[in-house]
Amino acid sequence: MRAAGARASGVSWSPRHEARVTWLFLYRDLSASVIPAALFTLSAGRYFQSSAGHLLIAFGQVLVWLVLYLYTFCLANQLTGIEEDRLLKPDRPLPRGLVTPRGVWARWAVAMPVFTLLGWRLGVLPYTLLWQAATVLYNFCGWGAWGFSKNLVMMLGAAAQLGAAWTLVGPADATAWRWILALTILFVGPAVHIQDLRDLDGDRRTGRRTLPLLFGEEATRRYLSVFLFLVPAVLWLALYAPLPSGPRVVVCGLAVTAACWTVAWRVRHRRGRRADHATYMGYTYIYCLILASGMLVF
Repeated sequence: MRAAGARASGVSWSPRHEARVTWLFLYRDLSASVIPAALFTLSAGRYFQSSAGHLLIAFGQVLVWLVLYLYTFCLANQLTGIEEDRLLKPDRPLPRGLVTPRGVWARWAVAMPVFTLLGWRLGVLPYTLLWQAATVLYNFCGWGAWGFSKNLVMMLGAAAQLGAAWTLVGPADATAWRWILALTILFVGPAVHIQDLRDLDGDRRTGRRTLPLLFGEEATRRYLSVFLFLVPAVLWLALYAPLPSGPRVVVCGLAVTAACWTVAWRVRHRRGRRADHATYMGYTYIYCLILASGMLVF
């Protein structure tokens, strides 16, 4: 792996080089994985009234687990998407020549068993194995090339990350599973296709059949905008209505509604790759907002 990195970058391997490469592998997806799940850990700490020491340890464990969660997926995903990245994301390590495919394979071969061992050691092995299976199916078995199987993998990923994030603080009870399942089924699953609007050109060139390519871009935009307009009411009933009423619950519900309606408007009225990327980032920020709201309402 050291030699591969040196050949690819033209300089001797160093921890600094590896840190830079790792950042370039990961940074685009932090707001859809590491950040929201880490916020859910803090919400779980509020729910359990955890001591500062216990929460600090759990938060550190979650961050390490989540970085490997994202790292193992991004390595596999970028290995199988080199041509698309050359076209649309040329700043990634493989198109830039900072690493070779052989070097990425070596990293993935090491990271996967390390991730498994970490999941076992932390007591979240089922969530770890679930995500590893989803990673292989998505990247090497064609599940990422079709709209509905891609959607399913994202739902499994959300369930895995949120389940692990909560469990490292305390046992996943009915409240935890209500939030995990509601967000996975009612928000992540139906709305993750926002990402596909941004990636239309790359998906078309690589033969993927995402929702906009199956049913048309305009139909997908109409569907997503209507969904995002209606989903705050569904999330209110699923997440906030069962909690004791109070001003904090109302504020969180209104904030989620405003954010969803803003992204719904952008889906219909702001188009083009850069605008659609900003819209997708807005969707990930709603996910973060909902998971952070537990710190106020639990």
